[in-house]
Amino acid sequence: MKKQKSLLIKILEPLNKEGIDISKIDLGDLQLDRETALTLQREVRMMVMRGQHTTVDLDGQSIQLSPEEISNMLKETIKPYSGSGGKK
Repeated sequence: MKKQKSLLIKILEPLNKEGIDISKIDLGDLQLDRETALTLQREVRMMVMRGQHTTVDLDGQSIQLSPEEISNMLKETIKPYSGSGGKK
């Protein structure tokens, strides 16, 4: 479990550099097999590159999403990869 936690921290680090508190991102009981980890890493990279994935535009003002909202977005993205085949 400790190895998985350190891998998650490495994957989420780009969000931390964007000023998002990654300690509050909860991905539940996600089992990181290779495919799930790569999908998660790709999605985090896209979130950082596009910026708008971590903010929402309200009347011309950019508001940062909460860690909970980001958690939900990431869970939805990786659900097909972690649902049936997480290696234990």
